[in-house]
Amino acid sequence: MPHASHRIDLLVLPKDPDQPLDEEAMMALFEAWGVDERGQVADHREPIAGGCKRIWVDRPGRVWLYGNQSGGFRVRCPVTQDNIAKSFGSAHRAWKSGGARAVLCPSCGDTHPLEDVQFAPPAAFARWALVFSDASSSVLHSSTMAQICDALGPTQSIIRRP
Repeated sequence: MPHASHRIDLLVLPKDPDQPLDEEAMMALFEAWGVDERGQVADHREPIAGGCKRIWVDRPGRVWLYGNQSGGFRVRCPVTQDNIAKSFGSAHRAWKSGGARAVLCPSCGDTHPLEDVQFAPPAAFARWALVFSDASSSVLHSSTMAQICDALGPTQSIIRRP
């Protein structure tokens, strides 16, 4: 039986799940932070409080659901707050097979984009993620957040246990 990981990754994702990655902007961030080709930070310019083992960009090649990988998450209707995990699971599988990225909510009767449901712990859809792997903290320095937003636009952060 798998055990919960002690590792925590902090993921920074675009708020728009369809936003493509600006490779030049990402490379400029890595250069500013002193990130080498292995994803390690040089010169003690840690962009995250307490540091992390590695910084890298996940590029799955399509929109992906990023979230907790150890223990899962709860899914709630954005209107009624009722648990819709079963409907979400079916809708997510259908979307991965070419269907619409939407769920028909059994609670309110409306159809919601998958990215509009509420996840606990937080999860999000995106085409890419900036990963602070094996992070010592879940807090990015305010200057790091400003750099990310300036370079990549509106973002959100989630924590995952791989």
